[in-house]
Amino acid sequence: MVEIEHVNIGRVPNDGQGDTPRVSFAKVNRNMAALVAALSDVQSAIGAAVAAAAAATASADQALSKEQAAFNAAFEALFVAWLLSRPTAPDGLGTNKVYRQGDASGGYTLFVTGTNT
Repeated sequence: MVEIEHVNIGRVPNDGQGDTPRVSFAKVNRNMAALVAALSDVQSAIGAAVAAAAAATASADQALSKEQAAFNAAFEALFVAWLLSRPTAPDGLGTNKVYRQGDASGGYTLFVTGTNT
């Protein structure tokens, strides 16, 4: 906290008890210098806080980008695994081709007839 020097103005005007104009304005100048220095400290603290917030935001954005990339890679791997797990007919589908899904005990068979037009 800034220590303010108070100007002694006396009890009544022109009673000779207050500070002289020179002393009064010297106190005013010191008060202003102290306030400017305190304001400068506050501005520095705000600047440091803004810089720290910007760095934290950049770090969070970078972490989020890594998390997004990891999610995308995992999703792609799962999607490819799912695609590869889908049954396919070794010789392709067409007229009079048998398409099997599942194992021999629990699968079903689709017999394709006709022609594709």
